[in-house]
Amino acid sequence: MSLTLVVILFLPLALVVLGSNWRSALAITIAVGFLQDPLRKITDGQPGLMVGLVLIFFTLTAALCFQRRGGLQLQWMFLGSPQLVSLVPLFLAIVGFQAFNSFVRFGQPTLTMIGVGFYLAPLIGLWMGYQLGLSPPTLRGFVGLYLLFSVPWSFTVWLSHQGVQWGKLLSEVGGGILINFSTDTGSISQAGASGLWRTSELAAMHLAAAACLALVYGWSSPSRSTSNIFGLGALFCTFLTLLTGRRKALVLVVAFVLIMLLFQILRGDVRMRDRILTGVLGPIGIGVLGVVALFPNLLVDLNPFLWRASTIPGELWQRFWNVGFNAIWPAIENSQIIGLGAGALAQTGQLGINVSGQVANPWVSESGVGKLITELGLPGVVVLLLILVQFGRLLVRNAVLLRSFDPSSSNLYLGLLAFSLANVPFFIAASGVYGDPFVLILVGLSLGAFLALPTYVYTHTVEQINQSSSAELEPNSGSIASVS
Repeated sequence: MSLTLVVILFLPLALVVLGSNWRSALAITIAVGFLQDPLRKITDGQPGLMVGLVLIFFTLTAALCFQRRGGLQLQWMFLGSPQLVSLVPLFLAIVGFQAFNSFVRFGQPTLTMIGVGFYLAPLIGLWMGYQLGLSPPTLRGFVGLYLLFSVPWSFTVWLSHQGVQWGKLLSEVGGGILINFSTDTGSISQAGASGLWRTSELAAMHLAAAACLALVYGWSSPSRSTSNIFGLGALFCTFLTLLTGRRKALVLVVAFVLIMLLFQILRGDVRMRDRILTGVLGPIGIGVLGVVALFPNLLVDLNPFLWRASTIPGELWQRFWNVGFNAIWPAIENSQIIGLGAGALAQTGQLGINVSGQVANPWVSESGVGKLITELGLPGVVVLLLILVQFGRLLVRNAVLLRSFDPSSSNLYLGLLAFSLANVPFFIAASGVYGDPFVLILVGLSLGAFLALPTYVYTHTVEQINQSSSAELEPNSGSIASVS
């Protein structure tokens, strides 16, 4: 398939997006996020810029929503935190300066666009997440749509592991990355399974996200049986992360469950705490028994992958320290104080525009902290830290409002927040996968939904007052209107 044909296919779809409402446009954007990888695999030359298709459609979706809302509504989005209303535009100005800095320094407009996309994708996602969060049913529908696409994509990871070949569809883009495994006969190197996703690392990320969001979808249902069914789905996705050879995905799922448990303990919700435990441990038990009964040789087949997963406890802190915190000073040296500009440490893959050779310590690109310091410089990072402090305070204030919500809605918002926070250590120690716009959009949407709580509570309180006032003014027609 030629790139021209891909453009011809997506151009009418973009016109459909522009002619629809923003909710339908968002659904199309999610579909594009999943479809862009297999389409890239079968396109001549496997052009790297195709990963930006989802960002193009997401930007169009945000433009439709902006037109519908009539403004950014930052005062409502950050209700209770006027500091954020001032700091966010300042941060956008810094990103704009670093875009100019990057273009002047490296003379690579494509690199600059990729770098700017890294910062704008989660910010737009945050704003769109806020819009989704104003309607819990719409928000849950978004989670369900992501899971709907994740099911067939996840199954292809298993097919990829089994050696099934559909042309280039189930192989990694380019040559792939070999992973070292240990066996009884020594060490071997092989590529992890990627399925329809373009790399095993991205497959692991989306499988982990699907596992977390499946649990959120189940916990946000009033039905215990629904929770258990989606718990089994989460277990299946978590198991498939083993086949990718990427241990970080397991860490993400475990961190998510622990954060969600901590939330429920802090809320004093013993019932939901027990439901989370049974919703996780129950499917694990059923899944293990099913595997032993139906696939007795499976554990033998997976031995190298199981060994790799078993090394997580011993290497987790070392990885977090070496790649995360040890990158801070080298990144400061890279930044030359003012920063090297947006995209300076972008991992551009096959595009051939990597400028790491012009950076003193290019290895810090694997560290999210190192990447931010190198590109934004110390002034930019200081502003970002101020934003994070105020943002944390706002999240704590918003969490108090969950008392006004039914348990299902509370679990939906808390689950998405837990998923977002679970990505933080992942980003600090392994930021490579966050160069993908779809991943940034997903995390931004999940976190942004939590910002909608004050607006949602305020709006419904005003509606109840108006309804009560209208009821009082109604003439007596056999029944007496009362204010509750």
